[in-house]
Amino acid sequence: MLPDWKDVFKRAWSVKGLTLLTLFGAAQSAFAVIGEPLVGPVWAGAITSLLAAVIIVLRLLAQKEAAEIVGVEDGADDRTQW
Repeated sequence: MLPDWKDVFKRAWSVKGLTLLTLFGAAQSAFAVIGEPLVGPVWAGAITSLLAAVIIVLRLLAQKEAAEIVGVEDGADDRTQW
């Protein structure tokens, strides 16, 4: 774990999005076990897909912002390549 994980988490929007997605899935499952789910399966799938798409966009934006912060230009550093 990073020693400054609290500072990293403040700026890590993709991690916040994944946390939200996880909480939604857990709540949906818990409510389904107890009785009625929060939303129907179609809406659950739609909400999950939408959140996942937003998280991907946030991650891509954060990747670009992080590269700019550390001064890496496109393709100038192998660590930014897949």
